[in-house]
Amino acid sequence: PRSNGASCSGAGECKSFACKSGKCVNGSHIGGGTCLYDDECASRKCVDGFCTQEADGGVPDSGVSDLDIADQATPDAALPDLATPDMALPDLAAPDMAPPDKAAPDHSAPDLGCLGCGIAFKCIPNGTVNPQDSCYRCDVTKSTSSWTMFDGKGCVFTVAGGSSGHKDGDALQARFGGLAGLHVWSGKLYITTQGGATELKTRVRVLALKTNKVATLAGVGNAGFAEGAALTTAKFKLPTGIVVDSAGIVYVADTSNARIRAIKNGVVATIAGDGKTGTVNGSLLTSNLSMPMGLTIDAAGDLYVTTGGGNVAAQVRKLDMKKGTVSTLYSVSTLNHHFTGIDLDGKGKAYFFHFTAYTTGYRWLRDLDLSTKASAVLAGQKQGCVTGALAAASFTKIYDLAVNSAGDIFMPGHDCYQLLSVSKSKVTAVAGTGKSGSTDGTASKASFGKAASIAVDPATGTAQGAAMVAAS
Repeated sequence: PRSNGASCSGAGECKSFACKSGKCVNGSHIGGGTCLYDDECASRKCVDGFCTQEADGGVPDSGVSDLDIADQATPDAALPDLATPDMALPDLAAPDMAPPDKAAPDHSAPDLGCLGCGIAFKCIPNGTVNPQDSCYRCDVTKSTSSWTMFDGKGCVFTVAGGSSGHKDGDALQARFGGLAGLHVWSGKLYITTQGGATELKTRVRVLALKTNKVATLAGVGNAGFAEGAALTTAKFKLPTGIVVDSAGIVYVADTSNARIRAIKNGVVATIAGDGKTGTVNGSLLTSNLSMPMGLTIDAAGDLYVTTGGGNVAAQVRKLDMKKGTVSTLYSVSTLNHHFTGIDLDGKGKAYFFHFTAYTTGYRWLRDLDLSTKASAVLAGQKQGCVTGALAAASFTKIYDLAVNSAGDIFMPGHDCYQLLSVSKSKVTAVAGTGKSGSTDGTASKASFGKAASIAVDPATGTAQGAAMVAAS
């Protein structure tokens, strides 16, 4: 955004959101109006995000409209048009916001910029800067100061990828194999991808959220098992869950290798599981971790993993990293039961997904009291795509879930093509039309493919939830 006096061709290019005769001029937001810059305010003072009630000279407005005070306080008499009848609208941005195809006020540019153009995208909450509660996205077909508006109360946008393959670099040009696991830590999105033995897609990747660059962290690409140098030797086989601890060590549920792997200082090593099918507890490296899938971590650095399915018991296991032991917290020994995604609420409970058989049967969201080891069904019944009351809701396969700071549970509905939110009383589809696709835009109109994983950013995960969803 440009300061007053700079040349301009539209209001969106100016900090004041006012462009007259090809020059940025003083704005006229009245006292109490939201702002980012002094130039937006009639008082010429933006304090803590709001225009002050005083003019430039420090004289309280005493009931006189801010537009009139602005004229009196403006030292440059060459701008008398600020008080003329054509400025009757108190919100100068309103005429620009009405047509969706015109450049909207560039409120989000100072925060996100137009990195890569098409990546930068921001929802402006209701009651703050934008009364229409709309979404703005950099328009790649226009200049970097041009933004496209989406009406609605939520935004879905592509941050990386677009087609299958393997390619690092700019996020929107990057390519991935089958997306499986996500985790946000310290401004980075960690990703596990899957592929066949010769597809070169089985890797651990990292997306830097500030620079929008994708890099490979570990895996030579072809599926298998190998320890050692992360980028030149290490192999994984259907890696799924992924988490990062406070020291930056990355842990991966290496599903088909029946192990938990760690990535540290450019080296990959097994930290739990002997690679055999079974349910044996004990020391980390002599225990069995059959088909580990869901993976999460608590504040103490201990890991929780869902294992089993098929011919062995489905289990929730705890990896005590200080004691170096594996223990079972909950188990279902009936064959063809499967546990997948798991997360903690930080208040003594874990939540995980449980389903019977891959094509038919029941689908349940369960809780688990970590002290009593008692588990109960929170929502779900036979498979389907039904939202509403917890007992009446139905799901297809759910491979992951995430709990935000407010205790809301988010799940990617794999075959329902929606992002689901589970509260204490109901299941809600918060994004997605329910039809397969990859359309960006407002939450109700956006579309997903087979959503596999979800991560809530701990820095922004509010009651509404700021989520990253991996969809194929």
